[in-house]
Amino acid sequence: MAVILSFEEYRRLQDLAKREQAETRAKWRERFERLLAEVHRRTSQFSSEEIEAEITAASLGAKTACFEAITLSDPSSSDGL
Repeated sequence: MAVILSFEEYRRLQDLAKREQAETRAKWRERFERLLAEVHRRTSQFSSEEIEAEITAASLGAKTACFEAITLSDPSSSDGL
């Protein structure tokens, strides 16, 4: 489908699109900053070491679960290797 419009209308639509993109970015940034503030508020009672240990444990658990899922679903694997 083709549309014919004046250059002025084209520029107006381009400007509108740029404004909408800027507004979307600003809203996203604002929500992200609120989320970050909430995370900081909720985790301020823990030390960096405690947080790192939890993340490491969760990561290891996820990797182990993924490996087990792949091993169990792959009939060609022998004894999980």
